[in-house]
Formats: sequence, C-alpha cells, structure tokens
Amino acid sequence: MTPHDHESDAIDAVSRYWNTLVRDASTQSGDDNGPLAATVRYLHTQDDAPAPDPAFAARLYRAIAMFLSVRMRSTVQVLGYGKATVVADDE
Repeated sequence: MTPHDHESDAIDAVSRYWNTLVRDASTQSGDDNGPLAATVRYLHTQDDAPAPDPAFAARLYRAIAMFLSVRMRSTVQVLGYGKATVVADDE
C-alpha cells in the first residue's frame, strides 16, 4: 500500500463520516473511528466564520436596492406604464 492509497482511504473515511453527520444519522456505528470522530465533532462545534460587518451589510443592501430600483424603472419605461395614451374610438 502506497502513502497515496492511505491518504485516499483517510479522505474517504472523513467523507463518509461527514456525510453521516450531515444526514444526522448516528455516528456510533461499527465503523466509527474514535480519533477521526472526535476531530470531526470538534471541528463541527467551532465557529470559524467571522461576524458580519454591519456597515458592509448596510452598504450592500443599499447598493442592491438601488440597482433593482433602477432596473425596475427602466423596465417600466420600456413597457410604457404610467404614460397617458389616447385610444381612438372606431365608431
């Protein structure tokens, strides 16, 4: 067995464990690897995502709102809504 095969087996084991964890199935099955399971449980409990920056979120929300409002106005203008039209009577 080459080192690459061992690495591939380890990656497969981690993938199977994560898939089981995501499906919320029991992790206490017969193929449970103690250190691997402990490592995955530990990593799952860690919150490594940075907190969102409120100022950035506000600027992003405003930029999206402005973009969508301009897009909606141009669509309304193209469709001709809001313009007074005179319909000729054919009588």
